[in-house]
Formats: sequence, structure tokens, C-alpha cells
Amino acid sequence: MKYYLKKGMFWTKSKDDIIFYYTNPYLRKGILSSDNTKLFNLLTLLSEPKTYDEIYSNSPFEQQEDLDKSLAYLTSKRYISRTKDYFNKVQNRLRSFVDSIPNINFEDYQKKIDSTHICIIGTGTAGSYLPESLIKLGLSKFTLIDPDIVEEHNLYAQNFSYLDLGEYKVYTLKKRYEKYYNNLLIKADLKHLKKYEDLKMSIDLEQTDYLLLCADNNELIVDVIENIFNEYPHIKIIIGGYAVFQQYYRLITRGNYISVLNNIKKNVNTLKKLEKVLVENNGVIFDSLFSAIAVSKMVFDDILNINQSHIAKADFLKNTFFIGNELQNKMFEEYENNPINKIFYNFPENTEKQRWIKDITEENIFNNNLLLKKEIAPEEKIYLIEKTDKTNFNKLMNFQDTLNSLLNTRHYPSLTKEYISELLLDYIEKHFDARQLKQVKSLLHDGFTNVKSSHFVTRKPQTLKIGDKVFIHNIIDNNNISTLNSFVLNVFKALLQLNGVENIYQHISFSLNNHLRFLNYFSDVNLVYDLQSFFLKEIINKYTIFFITNEYEKYSYLDNISEFVEEYDRHTKKRVLVETFKKTINTHIPFSNYKYVYAINNNINEIIKLAETSISSLAENLHEHV
Repeated sequence: MKYYLKKGMFWTKSKDDIIFYYTNPYLRKGILSSDNTKLFNLLTLLSEPKTYDEIYSNSPFEQQEDLDKSLAYLTSKRYISRTKDYFNKVQNRLRSFVDSIPNINFEDYQKKIDSTHICIIGTGTAGSYLPESLIKLGLSKFTLIDPDIVEEHNLYAQNFSYLDLGEYKVYTLKKRYEKYYNNLLIKADLKHLKKYEDLKMSIDLEQTDYLLLCADNNELIVDVIENIFNEYPHIKIIIGGYAVFQQYYRLITRGNYISVLNNIKKNVNTLKKLEKVLVENNGVIFDSLFSAIAVSKMVFDDILNINQSHIAKADFLKNTFFIGNELQNKMFEEYENNPINKIFYNFPENTEKQRWIKDITEENIFNNNLLLKKEIAPEEKIYLIEKTDKTNFNKLMNFQDTLNSLLNTRHYPSLTKEYISELLLDYIEKHFDARQLKQVKSLLHDGFTNVKSSHFVTRKPQTLKIGDKVFIHNIIDNNNISTLNSFVLNVFKALLQLNGVENIYQHISFSLNNHLRFLNYFSDVNLVYDLQSFFLKEIINKYTIFFITNEYEKYSYLDNISEFVEEYDRHTKKRVLVETFKKTINTHIPFSNYKYVYAINNNINEIIKLAETSISSLAENLHEHV
């Protein structure tokens, strides 16, 4: 019997202690002994397997008792292990990996996998890479069932090459792996399974531990799960498949099969109800490789009982990958629906979510279209009961006409995020305290996410607080003034979040207030001119559109649309109103844009001040050019 150190746990020695799992902060631990140098010398001695006599003859300890106590301690903690044989060089990397798992010895794992038999039904996209990954986990007993031959359209998604064309898939895999690996027992079967009874006739289910159902046959999957556990309760089934850009796997046991089966039947029935379907198989190498890692990890974790890896799924567009248990999956689904993903991806509204108002059309625009009085914010409740003051609306409408006629007379292409950052720090230093200045400096240094625009990443800027840290997502284009303005606005929003304020109405009002004051503060700086004029035009246009939208929502929510007609029908054409409302009304969330109207009303004096300054400057500039 030989002792050996589990070196894969990454051991280090510092002045004060011995640390293992050094490179993994979640597992990192330390050992304090009366003599760290001698103990580490013992660990070094055990880097290669040694018999007790070999260890004793080279012991760093003067007393045998100290050596025995150290070996006993290291063995009890499973920091060292014992083996009867020399290390198998082929298995050495796998042994090191398994031995590194807390409280697990490779010898225990080896005993389990030597008797484990895996049956894979379907060796196409989902199943073709599974034998290789499972073999490299040390498993050696397989049954492969698939009646198909290798065709050209298989080559970019499955584990086959041009040399395999025309050959049966299962025979190709059997021949390949038995040639390159020793001690494998692979049975290849060309049967086309249609039901559970076919499976019973094909393999010895009593001697099968894992059944991997990778065949594209829902009827077979349902029939197997429905019947197999009554006769073979020990079996574990893994089912899987892929959808558009997505993949899913599920480990099924006698304990959970009924609930899983009901979900499968529900999904199958949903597909059957579709009148017609046009689809082409778009599985590629991503699906194959994720199958290999997901299913292999599920089997590996189950054999060692180190994790309840019962569910695995991937989304290749959102770059989300998950392997875990049912509770973790529920938490993961919550993560998928939270603001993090809404920041980075453009998702359409879920059409199944309950609406509060009908879609607006030219036929129904002046009808009472209320469907449901959803809960609204306190600010919105006040807005409902107060009579609307149109003073600000009329003022900004007048500014809008003047600005549109004068805008775009100058442009400063040298305006950059870096320059604006300098101005922001100057403004913060003069208007906020030292702590807040430090927060903004930190935010600009490492809290700002500036990503390039792409097909799938949203351009919409957002600020998100995760724990005690705030991040800004913003696509900045120095040639696009709007993105630079959104940068300024979100820095102020982030500052408020860093100080614990969560109310969205306060966020928008505070951010807008400081954005306007910032622009007014630097009104004499030529390079800021574009920021001022474009922001002013943008905010006035947004206000005039959102104002009338919120008025329509208000009277719709009150189920009194006739009052809206009386007030606003004269202002614009019905067709224009319909097109506006289609873009601005969120049919699932009432008053989704009122926070902007609310903020602009609260900051109207700063807006007017900026407008008057900008119009004066614009007129002067236009006169100079004439």
C-alpha cells in the first residue's frame, strides 16, 4: 500500500501557514501546525506514491510518533490517499481531478464506474459526442442504439468525418473507440425503437444504470418514462433535445418521473395542436458539445453524489449555461427574467402577459379600451386625481418649433466620453461632497460597461445595482451625441443608487435636474454645445409625445375617454395619434412613461433656462453664418 498527496488540490506554503485549494477562493483553506516547514516537507515527499517504509526512511520528523500523527491527520482529512498499484498514466489526470474533490477518493470512484453500464439511444447531434466524454471520465460499458447511417448533413454537427460517410453511426463509434481505448465493452445495435417494449427486447435493463434518451421521438420517450420505473426502479434516465438556439436536459428518477412526465405530455400536446409547422433542423456543434459536457457532468455528479445536477440547459444567443438542481433552476430562471438580461438584450414583450389596455387602432382609439385596472405607483395615483396643468406643455411646444428651425448649425466632432468625464468630475467636485466625488471616480473607473453595438445587444442605456455595486450599461458612440447625453444622465442616476435611493421617480428627477444643471454650468464651453442643443431637442420632443400619451392613458384608466377626445382631438390627426400610441403605450404596464413627464415638470425652470440660452446662441450663430 502506498501513500500519496492529492496534488491537484494546489498546495502552497507561506511564512505563517500551509494553504491548499490556493487558486479557488471558495475552497481555499489553511493548515496551522507546530512546524509548517516539516509538514510541507512531508507533503513534498508524498508528491509521488511512497510506501510507509520509504516515507519513514526519508521522514522530516525526528520522532516516528510525529510522522504517524501527521499521516493519520492527513488521511482523516482525505488530503492524502492510498493506492495498491502504481498510477495508471492514462488515468492520471482524471485521478488528480477526482481526488481534488473534497472528501472523495479516486479509488472509490473507480469501483463505482467499473460496474456502471450506460445505454445511449440516438447517436446524432445530441448523442454522438457522449461516448467520448463518458469514456474520458473512465466509464467503459456502453450500449449504443441508432439505426441511421452517417450522411453529409451530419458532419458539421455530429462526431463523424467524411471517412465515415455511408457507415452506420453506432458501428463507426464502436470501432473508433475500441481501437483507441483499452478495456472498453461497447455493444452497437441498429434497432429502430418505437416503444418501451422494443427497448426491453433490445437491452438488459436490469444491468443498465443510465439510459440516455437522445432520440428525436417524443412517443418513445413518453412510453419509456411511463412504464420503466414500475419494473426497473433503479434506472436513471436523462432526456434532452434542442430548440432554436437552446438546449435542455433532465435527469429522471423514480422519485420525480411523474411530474416530469406530465410536463413532457403537456409540451407534446401543445405541439400537436399546431395546425402547420415549417422547420429545419438547425442543431450545430454547440448543441453536440453542450450535450457532451452537460450529460457527462450529470452522470459524474450522480455517481459521486457530489451535486444534484438534475437539470442542464443552454441558450447560445444569451450565453447562459446552467447545470444544477430544481431549486437552483428556479433561481436561475428568476435571474433570466431580471433587469440584468433586460440591460443587455432586446426582448419583445411577452404576448401572454396580462394587458391593461387593448391595442390602439384607428377604429377604437376614441373608445373606452380599458381591460384591467392594474396597480400603479403613488405618483401615478396623484396624477389621476389632479387636473392636468397644460402650461408646461404649451411652453415647450413653442420652444420645439424654434429649436427645430435653428438646430444643427454647429458640430464638434472632438467631443468624447473621456472629455465629458473630466467635466463631470469638475461638476461633482463643486456641487457634491468628497465621498460622492470618490464614488463617481470609482464608477467611471470600473463601474461603466461600454460595449460595442451588435445585432443582439440592446442600445438602451440602463443603470443597475447589484449588491452594493452599481454598473452602467451604455453603448457610446462619439459620433452620436445622444449616446453621450445618456452617459451623463446615467452617471447621475448611478450616484443616487450608490446612496441607497431606489425610487424610479426620484432617479429620473434627480438625474434630469443634475444633467440640466451640468449643461447650464458649462454653457460657455463650446465643446458642450452639441450636448446642450441635442439634449434639449430630445427632451422637449419626448415630453410633448409622452404628455399627450399619458393623458390618453389617464382617461383610458378612468374609463372616461370622451374627456380626452374633448381636450385633445383638435391637436392632431387621428392617424398620427394612433401611430404615436402604438410606439409609446405599454399595453402591459400603465403609465410607463409618466416618470419622464413627472421629472420634466419638476425641472421646468432649468429646461427653460437652457432653452433660452441655446436659442440665443443658435440665433447668434446662424446670424454669423449668414
